[in-house]
Amino acid sequence: MAGEVTAQGSVLGFAGKVDARVDSKGRVLLSKRNGENLGKDFVLILKPEGCLAAYPLVKWLVVQAFLDALPYSSTKDAYQEKLYGGLAAENNLDEQGRLVIPSALRKESGLENGAEALVVGANDHVRIWRAEEYRKWDADSVYYRIRERDTMDRLYKALQADHPTVKGWPQ
Repeated sequence: MAGEVTAQGSVLGFAGKVDARVDSKGRVLLSKRNGENLGKDFVLILKPEGCLAAYPLVKWLVVQAFLDALPYSSTKDAYQEKLYGGLAAENNLDEQGRLVIPSALRKESGLENGAEALVVGANDHVRIWRAEEYRKWDADSVYYRIRERDTMDRLYKALQADHPTVKGWPQ
């Protein structure tokens, strides 16, 4: 059925791009569709390119299980602790569909109170960008993709050096 919401989100996934503003309490309003797709419980993380990503808990558990299954590596563990541990936050939406950004994530992403933001659907998750940073990314996404890829490549190479059986990252 078109538009049906399931545990995985709607059939179209997270979609659209909406202007937003971080309010005085560090909240951002999501569209009704993205809020429904996100569900009651989700995880908010800092992506390597500097935006935030909100993953439905079901999807996050898959990503986390993959990372946890990788062989031990001080490089992987340091990266995982920063992006997916120390800066990750379990979250939920308030009654008005607003997502509260924890202060540490606001600081790291530049999404301070009053900041212009963009909420962008990214298929299986939603990204929250500082509007100015998104415009730079949109104008030169190759630079950002290279930066993100280089970050992941450095981690992958370090893992592979210690553990040649590591095959790749989840999409």
